[in-house]
Amino acid sequence: MPTPPPDPSFSVAEPQRLLLSVLSSLPDTGVVVVDPQLILRFVCGPALERRGWDPNATIGRPLAEVLGDQTAVYEPHYRAALAGETATLEAQDGPRDVYRTEFLPLRLPGDGIVGAIAVVRDITQQVEDRAALARSEREFRLLAENATDMISRHELDATFLYASPSVTALLGWTPDELAGRSACDMVHPVDHQRAAEALASLTAGAEPLTVRYRLAHRDGGWVWVETLARQVRAADGTQELHASTREVSVQVAAEAAEREAQERFRLAFDDAPIGMALVDLQGRFQRVNAALCDLLERSTQELLRCSFQEITAPEDLSLDLDHLRRLTAGEIPHYAMEKRYLAPDGTPIWAQLSVSLLRDADGNPEGYISQIQDIRERRRMQDTLQHLADHDPLSGLWNRRRFEEQLRREIARVRRHGAPAALLMFDLDGLKRVNDTYGHQSGDELIRAVSGAVRARLRETDAVARLGGDEFAILLPSLDLAAATAVAEKICATVRELSVPTGAATVTTTASIGIAMIEPDIEDERALLAAADCAMYAAKAQGGDGVAAAH
Repeated sequence: MPTPPPDPSFSVAEPQRLLLSVLSSLPDTGVVVVDPQLILRFVCGPALERRGWDPNATIGRPLAEVLGDQTAVYEPHYRAALAGETATLEAQDGPRDVYRTEFLPLRLPGDGIVGAIAVVRDITQQVEDRAALARSEREFRLLAENATDMISRHELDATFLYASPSVTALLGWTPDELAGRSACDMVHPVDHQRAAEALASLTAGAEPLTVRYRLAHRDGGWVWVETLARQVRAADGTQELHASTREVSVQVAAEAAEREAQERFRLAFDDAPIGMALVDLQGRFQRVNAALCDLLERSTQELLRCSFQEITAPEDLSLDLDHLRRLTAGEIPHYAMEKRYLAPDGTPIWAQLSVSLLRDADGNPEGYISQIQDIRERRRMQDTLQHLADHDPLSGLWNRRRFEEQLRREIARVRRHGAPAALLMFDLDGLKRVNDTYGHQSGDELIRAVSGAVRARLRETDAVARLGGDEFAILLPSLDLAAATAVAEKICATVRELSVPTGAATVTTTASIGIAMIEPDIEDERALLAAADCAMYAAKAQGGDGVAAAH
């Protein structure tokens, strides 16, 4: 189709041409001017060049010739502009590019409408940005509307801009009821200061913030929540707050219960009237109470610097460690024992120890909890009672029961090892005369004096007892008959030389001693005592103050 000649009536004044040139020089912009016959009279700008429009090749050509198959899309808008109207068109050109074209009438002073102007802008990036924003908003809505946490947007003063549907399950309110309402007005009065400080910190900086507080429920109650919030830039460039809020009532209750349990433990531990200690797996003290410090005569700092092994009496340590090994291995659930701790000066401190195993969250042993009770007074009473049970009150020597118990042990030892041992029995010649002449008090003083003198002549390993009346027994381990006879003769001499002043007079006496050797084939202690007793009476039958051996 031949190009029509230029319309001689079409002329763009210099100011308008300058303006068109300025517009067309803007990035992503192009300008097209057509005359009333839709002939291209001005073509310029980067947006058109990217579409393949060459100004030199298009000016003077009919619009339809240049537009080709897009003529039907664009030509009606050019014609509308020639009729004095304005219009805007967004259309895609190719697989990706999108252009916005604004159509305007071209008016010249005195001439009216002399053409149409099309200002073309490449809005591909804007369209993609809008699409990404729309996609992001859809995803946000999808996430918010299906999240169990309440998702919300707020102005910087905490006014709700949006609340997800989960707010109804959380607080009983609908999203519409919260729109335009300040979250600050819903905070529990006790928590208001903390929430206000968090809001001030949040609006002053960009760092995310987590705060725990109570929010009003629609039914009038309060719900413990935890909010993670941050300040973000909205699509329109303004700053707003985005928050995720979840209920933590169960967690708060659990933490309160844990704090209460810890406080109860602290009171039970720190204020317990008996010693309490937390000990690690190596035996070092990790925590102690005042009662334990008083018992062990050490400060808290001193105990925390040492282990229980360092202050345990050596005689009790191996048993304690064995119990501890079995406890750690799961062989026993706990253990208790009486043991001796050592005071700083080395004095033994008797205590009742009870130990249980502590485990971590995975069930692995992590330490021990120990209860240590002062039993020194009880031990003293036990020792006193045991002494009374084992000893003759008049002489202070073992009584018959305790002596026979030791005698059975010695018989068992002789049977096992074959080492010799001897049993001596003796009574005092003339004690009845002393009682009859000077009274039983003088006889008692004589018995006490003889008991002390005989005890002094024996070894630490020997045992001596008053069996009753004026009858005594001596156990001599690891001695043969000759050695036992020598000991018996020394005892006779000791008793003979003893003078005992009493209130009535100074009294003397002698002893008749019988010896029975402890042999592996001895029947029992009764047979042994009977043999020694017979030998003693044989010595007495020989005039007393002498020694006789059983055969």
